[in-house]
Amino acid sequence: MRFCSIPAPRTLHLRVIALALAAACPLAAAPFGLFSKSSDTAQVHVTGYGPLNNLDLEKTLRLLVPGDKPPAYYTANFVEDAALILRAKATSDGYLNARVSASVTLRDGSEQTQEWAEDETPLLPRSFEVRDVRFRIEKGLLFHYSTLGFRGLNALNPAMAQALFVETGGLLPQKTSRIYTPDRLKTSLKNLVEVLNRDGYENAGASVLQSFRNDRLGTVSVVIEVSEGRRSVVRSVRTQIEHDQKVVTREEPDVPPDTPYSSLWVQDLVQRLKQEQFRQGYPDTRVEVKQATRVEEDGRVQIDLLATVQTGARIKVGSVKFEGYQKSKPNVLQDRVPIRTGDWLDRIEVEASRHRLARLGVFDSVAVSTVEESPEVRDLLYTVKEGKRIDMSFLFGYGSYEMARAGFELEQFNVLGRAHRAKLRAVQSVKSSSANYTYTMPELFGKDTDVFINASGLSRKEISFTREEFGGGVGARRYVDLIKSDVSTRYNYDILNARNADFAIGSTARNAGVASLITDLRHDRRDNPLSPRHGYKLIGNLELASQYLGGDVDYQRVELNASYHRPVGSSRWIHVGASHGFLLTFGGEHADLPLNRRFFPGGENSMRGFQKGEAAPRDPQGRVIGAEAYAGANFEFEQGLTRQWSVVGFVDAVGFARDIGDYPFDETLLAVGAGLRWNTFIGPVRLEYGHNLNPRMHDPSGTVHLSIGFPF
Repeated sequence: MRFCSIPAPRTLHLRVIALALAAACPLAAAPFGLFSKSSDTAQVHVTGYGPLNNLDLEKTLRLLVPGDKPPAYYTANFVEDAALILRAKATSDGYLNARVSASVTLRDGSEQTQEWAEDETPLLPRSFEVRDVRFRIEKGLLFHYSTLGFRGLNALNPAMAQALFVETGGLLPQKTSRIYTPDRLKTSLKNLVEVLNRDGYENAGASVLQSFRNDRLGTVSVVIEVSEGRRSVVRSVRTQIEHDQKVVTREEPDVPPDTPYSSLWVQDLVQRLKQEQFRQGYPDTRVEVKQATRVEEDGRVQIDLLATVQTGARIKVGSVKFEGYQKSKPNVLQDRVPIRTGDWLDRIEVEASRHRLARLGVFDSVAVSTVEESPEVRDLLYTVKEGKRIDMSFLFGYGSYEMARAGFELEQFNVLGRAHRAKLRAVQSVKSSSANYTYTMPELFGKDTDVFINASGLSRKEISFTREEFGGGVGARRYVDLIKSDVSTRYNYDILNARNADFAIGSTARNAGVASLITDLRHDRRDNPLSPRHGYKLIGNLELASQYLGGDVDYQRVELNASYHRPVGSSRWIHVGASHGFLLTFGGEHADLPLNRRFFPGGENSMRGFQKGEAAPRDPQGRVIGAEAYAGANFEFEQGLTRQWSVVGFVDAVGFARDIGDYPFDETLLAVGAGLRWNTFIGPVRLEYGHNLNPRMHDPSGTVHLSIGFPF
């Protein structure tokens, strides 16, 4: 389940919390009276643009006057500037004929009205002293493209070209996805030319051939004329490197055939040649690229390039200094900058060290500069600005089983001045209570390796018992660049209780102290973790519990999850998920296997024909008892309706085995369903129904889910 996080300030009295809520969700602040100003300050209000947009515009207008609080009276300049800003906002959103009116209450209590329309800019008396100004926006028609055509365009698919002007895709055409303004049209033309330039069409141009605007309907028909010209490709690159009064000439071997010639490709070439010299201690390297020859062949322009590299002097590092830190320990900064006096000045390593300082998460900004000590020696100066020490966020979420969820996350930065972080997270839902505390020591044992200590507690009402888990441990986390994955290993000790489990499984412990080594691997190549459209994700978890580690039981638990996402046309996507888990008891008694470690598939992120944990083995009385092995699969087809709304059809399947002897499964369940999704900045809000095709006795025929977040 995803959470919506709303930052809050440090002081937690009621009004400050309300202000934090107002910043993220203005409507939630209404009960606190945050928008009622004291009578000794001037008032500004906006209507006609929607409740949330009105509040945002009011906030923008208040920024026109410097200071933390509104003045006693607004001036004529303020009213005029505010009206122009509102008019410009409406125009940029496609309301080309919008009108803005203002009802003002003057210092003497008299009232006046004024209106701004099109290019009218009426001047108000300079003696205006306004106690209250109420702006009203009359949006009028939303101007939008009715037709959009191209002539002379061969290098691009017309659909790709249209995507530069309007939002394409979706079954339901919307005016808001085809907004027209003169400025947007100019920007789209520039973008079209840039795309053609990148593909090698150096002399491409685009202009409006025909345009018809209907002021009665708000429709605009446009025909774009495109002049592509000949396509230019890079045939060869010769490089001349000049340093120490010597010239070394070479041919660049890694130029793919038919490489489109463009200014961006040349910039990439320049950067690569510079970085090569930066690594060797030439920070002042300059690169100039010229066209040596141009030959027209087979309807294309073949270009041979000459790159001249002037390295300048080779520079060594003098001293490495830091400034701007207050609470941070100097050795913490020094450990993140492995550059030492006498090293060759490598600009790549200098920048990498700046990034390492920034990744500590305790600085608002990190900058680096050089100071020349002599023609061959330069000092390095890293300037940091320390960030806030404490941050608090409120958490909100919803799931079909646990219902409403709320909590907070309190985070402390730069603990002890060593860039350590402490995070406390507590969440309460209708069915569960949980808390987790993590203390992280970044890069304690080298680059990219963080050591952490954690403690957690959980009490959750499952389908057939109450799960209680309390414990903690210590471990290390590292990003392994070779496999582009986050890997963590930790030692954990947990007390596991299964209360109110009034059923007999025959090979399950209800209470146990578990000491284990746990390894997690996460490889995420999705384009967007909240609402993925392309890419894949692999997650693995291995838990090895042993009495030799200090626990009561011996078992091995493995769980794997994967997902794959790809577009299949305009505003259509397929999503595939797979999961597998199994439990073993090598070296231990099967009867000691904790009930809490069995698998309980089902729910809005698994088998959607069931509630959470319900798609698992049952005993003869119909009570859910969990599985020792399972394998699940999910397939979704998503069709976009608009920019924010889409419909999905899905098939979910799971197979499970009550006992590991029946691995991988001896029973299967299958569900089909459909749903509606509203894509938001915190992930999709999902309303889905899963229908069970082969329900068992005691199983539901189907389940409705309302939840937040992508299912897998």
